[in-house]
Amino acid sequence: MAAAAKFPPGWRVVTAEAAGPLHLAGGGENQDAHAYRRLGDGFVLAVADGAGSAAWSACGARTAVAAACRVAEDLAGAPPRERSGWWDLRRRYVSRFLHTFDAWAAGLGRPPADLATTVLAVVAHPPAFLFVAVGDCFAVVEHAGGGTHLLLPPDAGPDDGAAVFLTSPGRAASLRAELLFDPAVTGLALCTDGLVEPALAAGRGPGGGRVLRAPQDFERYFSAFAGPEHSPALLTDRMHSPEFAAASADDKTMVLAVRT
Repeated sequence: MAAAAKFPPGWRVVTAEAAGPLHLAGGGENQDAHAYRRLGDGFVLAVADGAGSAAWSACGARTAVAAACRVAEDLAGAPPRERSGWWDLRRRYVSRFLHTFDAWAAGLGRPPADLATTVLAVVAHPPAFLFVAVGDCFAVVEHAGGGTHLLLPPDAGPDDGAAVFLTSPGRAASLRAELLFDPAVTGLALCTDGLVEPALAAGRGPGGGRVLRAPQDFERYFSAFAGPEHSPALLTDRMHSPEFAAASADDKTMVLAVRT
Protein backbone atom coordinates (compact mmCIF):
# COMPACT_ATOMS: atom_id res chain seq x y z
CA MET A 1 0.00 0.00 0.00
CA ALA A 2 1.26 3.50 -0.80
CA ALA A 3 -0.09 6.96 -0.22
CA ALA A 4 0.92 10.46 -1.27
CA ALA A 5 -0.02 13.86 0.10
CA LYS A 6 1.08 17.35 -0.83
CA PHE A 7 1.49 19.32 2.36
CA PRO A 8 2.62 21.74 3.50
CA PRO A 9 3.03 23.92 0.40
CA GLY A 10 6.22 23.00 -1.39
CA TRP A 11 6.52 19.47 0.02
CA ARG A 12 5.04 16.10 -0.87
CA VAL A 13 4.85 13.10 1.48
CA VAL A 14 4.84 9.58 0.03
CA THR A 15 4.65 6.36 2.05
CA ALA A 16 4.95 2.68 1.19
CA GLU A 17 5.15 -0.54 3.14
CA ALA A 18 5.54 -4.23 2.47
CA ALA A 19 5.17 -7.15 4.84
CA GLY A 20 8.18 -9.44 4.95
CA PRO A 21 8.02 -12.72 3.03
CA LEU A 22 8.07 -14.75 6.23
CA HIS A 23 5.09 -12.85 7.63
CA LEU A 24 3.21 -13.24 4.35
CA ALA A 25 3.92 -16.96 4.23
CA GLY A 26 2.71 -17.43 7.80
CA GLY A 27 -0.30 -15.16 7.50
CA GLY A 28 1.11 -12.74 10.06
CA GLU A 29 0.60 -8.99 10.13
CA ASN A 30 3.08 -6.31 9.18
CA GLN A 31 4.74 -5.25 12.43
CA ASP A 32 5.96 -1.91 11.05
CA ALA A 33 3.98 1.31 11.40
CA HIS A 34 4.19 4.85 10.08
CA ALA A 35 2.40 8.17 10.48
CA TYR A 36 2.75 11.81 9.48
CA ARG A 37 1.04 15.12 10.23
CA ARG A 38 1.21 18.67 8.97
CA LEU A 39 2.56 21.22 11.44
CA GLY A 40 1.58 24.55 9.88
CA ASP A 41 4.33 25.12 7.33
CA GLY A 42 6.22 22.09 8.64
CA PHE A 43 5.53 18.42 9.28
CA VAL A 44 6.32 15.40 11.41
CA LEU A 45 7.13 11.96 10.01
CA ALA A 46 7.51 8.75 12.01
CA VAL A 47 8.28 5.08 11.38
CA ALA A 48 8.51 2.19 13.82
CA ASP A 49 9.50 -1.47 13.60
CA GLY A 50 7.87 -3.86 16.05
CA ALA A 51 10.10 -6.67 17.31
CA GLY A 52 9.31 -9.97 15.67
CA SER A 53 9.67 -11.79 18.99
CA ALA A 54 7.13 -9.62 20.85
CA ALA A 55 3.50 -10.67 20.92
CA TRP A 56 1.99 -7.17 20.61
CA SER A 57 4.83 -5.43 18.81
CA ALA A 58 2.64 -4.21 15.93
CA CYS A 59 0.50 -2.43 18.50
CA GLY A 60 3.65 -1.05 20.11
CA ALA A 61 4.81 0.30 16.74
CA ARG A 62 1.47 1.97 16.09
CA THR A 63 1.53 3.48 19.56
CA ALA A 64 5.06 4.83 19.02
CA VAL A 65 4.30 6.66 15.76
CA ALA A 66 1.02 8.01 17.12
CA ALA A 67 2.80 9.38 20.19
CA ALA A 68 5.56 10.92 18.05
CA CYS A 69 2.99 12.80 15.98
CA ARG A 70 0.76 13.85 18.87
CA VAL A 71 3.64 15.36 20.81
CA ALA A 72 4.87 17.19 17.71
CA GLU A 73 1.41 18.67 17.23
CA ASP A 74 1.34 19.76 20.88
CA LEU A 75 4.85 21.25 21.02
CA ALA A 76 5.87 22.14 17.46
CA GLY A 77 2.80 23.43 15.64
CA ALA A 78 4.97 26.46 14.89
CA PRO A 79 8.78 26.62 14.87
CA PRO A 80 10.76 28.25 17.69
CA ARG A 81 11.29 31.96 17.03
CA GLU A 82 15.04 31.69 17.53
CA ARG A 83 17.43 28.94 16.51
CA SER A 84 18.42 28.52 20.17
CA GLY A 85 14.83 27.50 20.90
CA TRP A 86 15.34 24.29 18.95
CA TRP A 87 17.62 22.91 21.67
CA ASP A 88 14.90 23.53 24.25
CA LEU A 89 12.35 21.94 21.91
CA ARG A 90 14.61 18.91 21.53
CA ARG A 91 14.71 18.42 25.31
CA ARG A 92 10.96 18.92 25.76
CA TYR A 93 10.01 16.78 22.77
CA VAL A 94 12.10 13.80 23.87
CA SER A 95 10.79 13.97 27.44
CA ARG A 96 7.15 14.34 26.41
CA PHE A 97 7.38 11.67 23.73
CA LEU A 98 8.80 9.05 26.10
CA HIS A 99 6.24 9.95 28.77
CA THR A 100 3.36 9.79 26.27
CA PHE A 101 4.43 6.46 24.82
CA ASP A 102 4.86 4.96 28.29
CA ALA A 103 1.44 6.20 29.42
CA TRP A 104 -0.36 4.97 26.33
CA ALA A 105 1.47 1.63 26.43
CA ALA A 106 0.57 1.14 30.09
CA GLY A 107 -3.07 1.67 29.20
CA LEU A 108 -2.96 -1.35 26.90
CA GLY A 109 -2.54 -3.65 29.90
CA ARG A 110 0.34 -5.66 28.48
CA PRO A 111 3.87 -6.20 29.79
CA PRO A 112 6.24 -3.66 28.21
CA ALA A 113 8.25 -6.42 26.52
CA ASP A 114 5.15 -7.44 24.55
CA LEU A 115 5.12 -3.99 22.90
CA ALA A 116 8.80 -3.90 21.94
CA THR A 117 9.44 -1.56 19.01
CA THR A 118 12.02 0.74 17.55
CA VAL A 119 11.08 4.26 16.40
CA LEU A 120 12.39 7.13 14.29
CA ALA A 121 10.69 10.53 13.99
CA VAL A 122 11.59 13.86 12.43
CA VAL A 123 9.98 17.15 13.38
CA ALA A 124 10.57 19.50 10.44
CA HIS A 125 10.18 23.22 10.04
CA PRO A 126 12.63 23.67 7.17
CA PRO A 127 15.44 24.58 7.28
CA ALA A 128 15.40 23.03 10.78
CA PHE A 129 14.94 19.29 11.38
CA LEU A 130 14.84 17.41 14.69
CA PHE A 131 15.49 13.65 14.46
CA VAL A 132 14.69 11.35 17.41
CA ALA A 133 15.42 7.63 17.27
CA VAL A 134 15.58 4.53 19.42
CA GLY A 135 16.82 1.40 17.67
CA ASP A 136 17.80 0.54 14.12
CA CYS A 137 15.59 2.60 11.83
CA PHE A 138 17.56 5.00 9.63
CA ALA A 139 17.25 8.36 7.86
CA VAL A 140 18.59 9.52 4.50
CA VAL A 141 18.61 13.17 3.38
CA GLU A 142 18.92 14.65 -0.10
CA HIS A 143 20.69 17.96 -0.68
CA ALA A 144 20.20 20.24 -3.68
CA GLY A 145 23.13 19.48 -5.96
CA GLY A 146 24.77 17.34 -3.31
CA GLY A 147 23.22 13.90 -3.66
CA THR A 148 21.95 11.70 -0.83
CA HIS A 149 23.54 11.01 2.53
CA LEU A 150 22.88 8.54 5.33
CA LEU A 151 22.31 11.11 8.06
CA LEU A 152 21.16 8.77 10.83
CA PRO A 153 22.46 5.20 10.37
CA PRO A 154 20.76 2.20 11.96
CA ASP A 155 21.89 1.80 15.56
CA ALA A 156 23.60 -1.55 16.07
CA GLY A 157 22.89 -1.42 19.79
CA PRO A 158 25.33 -1.96 22.66
CA ASP A 159 28.51 -3.99 22.35
CA ASP A 160 26.76 -7.15 23.54
CA GLY A 161 24.61 -7.06 20.40
CA ALA A 162 21.31 -6.87 22.30
CA ALA A 163 18.62 -4.98 20.41
CA VAL A 164 17.39 -1.76 22.01
CA PHE A 165 13.69 -0.98 21.89
CA LEU A 166 11.49 1.84 23.10
CA THR A 167 10.44 -0.50 25.91
CA SER A 168 14.03 -1.46 26.89
CA PRO A 169 15.30 -0.43 30.36
CA GLY A 170 18.43 1.02 28.73
CA ARG A 171 16.68 3.09 26.06
CA ALA A 172 17.85 6.44 27.47
CA ALA A 173 21.49 5.59 26.82
CA SER A 174 20.73 4.59 23.23
CA LEU A 175 18.26 7.35 22.32
CA ARG A 176 19.52 9.68 19.61
CA ALA A 177 18.20 13.25 19.26
CA GLU A 178 19.93 15.22 16.50
CA LEU A 179 19.31 18.70 15.10
CA LEU A 180 20.01 19.63 11.49
CA PHE A 181 19.88 23.19 10.16
CA ASP A 182 20.24 23.08 6.38
CA PRO A 183 18.33 25.11 3.78
CA ALA A 184 19.70 22.85 1.02
CA VAL A 185 17.71 19.78 2.16
CA THR A 186 15.32 18.77 -0.62
CA GLY A 187 14.25 15.35 0.63
CA LEU A 188 14.04 13.07 3.65
CA ALA A 189 13.55 9.30 3.82
CA LEU A 190 12.72 7.52 7.07
CA CYS A 191 13.11 3.75 6.82
CA THR A 192 12.71 0.70 9.01
CA ASP A 193 15.61 -1.73 9.23
CA GLY A 194 14.11 -4.14 6.71
CA LEU A 195 15.44 -1.71 4.10
CA VAL A 196 19.06 -1.73 5.27
CA GLU A 197 20.15 -4.54 2.95
CA PRO A 198 17.97 -3.66 -0.08
CA ALA A 199 18.47 0.12 -0.06
CA LEU A 200 21.89 0.89 1.49
CA ALA A 201 25.42 0.08 0.40
CA ALA A 202 28.03 -1.41 2.73
CA GLY A 203 31.79 -0.96 2.84
CA ARG A 204 34.63 -1.23 5.33
CA GLY A 205 35.89 1.57 7.55
CA PRO A 206 39.53 2.27 8.52
CA GLY A 207 39.29 -0.26 11.35
CA GLY A 208 37.73 -2.93 9.19
CA GLY A 209 34.23 -2.45 10.58
CA ARG A 210 31.14 -2.33 8.41
CA VAL A 211 30.20 1.15 7.22
CA LEU A 212 26.84 1.87 5.61
CA ARG A 213 26.09 4.65 3.15
CA ALA A 214 23.31 5.78 0.85
CA PRO A 215 24.27 4.73 -2.67
CA GLN A 216 23.93 7.11 -5.59
CA ASP A 217 20.85 5.36 -6.88
CA PHE A 218 18.99 6.20 -3.65
CA GLU A 219 18.31 9.54 -5.37
CA ARG A 220 15.69 7.84 -7.53
CA TYR A 221 13.39 7.54 -4.52
CA PHE A 222 13.34 11.34 -4.30
CA SER A 223 13.41 12.26 -8.00
CA ALA A 224 10.48 9.96 -8.76
CA PHE A 225 8.15 12.10 -6.63
CA ALA A 226 9.56 15.61 -6.92
CA GLY A 227 7.82 16.43 -10.20
CA PRO A 228 4.12 16.92 -10.98
CA GLU A 229 3.84 13.49 -12.59
CA HIS A 230 4.25 10.78 -10.00
CA SER A 231 2.62 7.60 -8.80
CA PRO A 232 2.90 6.28 -5.24
CA ALA A 233 2.60 2.81 -6.75
CA LEU A 234 6.18 3.12 -7.97
CA LEU A 235 7.45 2.99 -4.40
CA THR A 236 5.12 0.16 -3.44
CA ASP A 237 6.21 -1.88 -6.45
CA ARG A 238 9.82 -1.42 -5.41
CA MET A 239 9.07 -2.59 -1.87
CA HIS A 240 7.38 -5.72 -3.17
CA SER A 241 9.98 -6.49 -5.83
CA PRO A 242 11.72 -9.89 -5.86
CA GLU A 243 15.03 -8.06 -5.45
CA PHE A 244 13.96 -6.49 -2.14
CA ALA A 245 12.31 -9.69 -0.91
CA ALA A 246 15.51 -11.64 -1.58
CA ALA A 247 17.65 -9.06 0.22
CA SER A 248 15.61 -9.04 3.43
CA ALA A 249 12.79 -11.16 4.86
CA ASP A 250 11.85 -8.38 7.29
CA ASP A 251 8.93 -5.96 6.99
CA LYS A 252 9.82 -2.81 5.05
CA THR A 253 8.51 0.73 5.43
CA MET A 254 9.64 4.02 3.91
CA VAL A 255 8.25 7.50 4.42
CA LEU A 256 9.51 10.13 1.97
CA ALA A 257 9.17 13.90 2.18
CA VAL A 258 10.22 15.60 -1.06
CA ARG A 259 10.50 19.29 -1.85
CA THR A 260 8.43 19.97 -4.97
